Amino acid sequence: MTGYSNIVEEALSTVEQEVYAQEDKEYEIYVKNLNSDNKVSLKVTKGNDLGQVFEATAADLGIMEGKVPIFINKDGQSCVDSRMTLGEFGIFEGDVLSINPDGNVAAV
Repeated sequence: MTGYSNIVEEALSTVEQEVYAQEDKEYEIYVKNLNSDNKVSLKVTKGNDLGQVFEATAADLGIMEGKVPIFINKDGQSCVDSRMTLGEFGIFEGDVLSINPDGNVAAV
């Protein structure tokens, strides 16, 4: 039984290392301001969160500080949680992450 346990532990360790390596793999996405259609490219990993992407691109996209953005992925799903990672939100190589900078405007 011990030999079997070692094989399983080694296999799990290998899988964990591969997943970790994929988290760190850098790729390029495009980030677009929905109000102005400004678009910039950005190198990211799937472990980066939406807040980090926003901070890195807001000035280039012409988005003023203090805005609470709505993030929209390629499938049209929206999110306001800036802690969500790109991987969790389904943003991968070559995808466009759209930002609605007026997300903090309450609907009447």
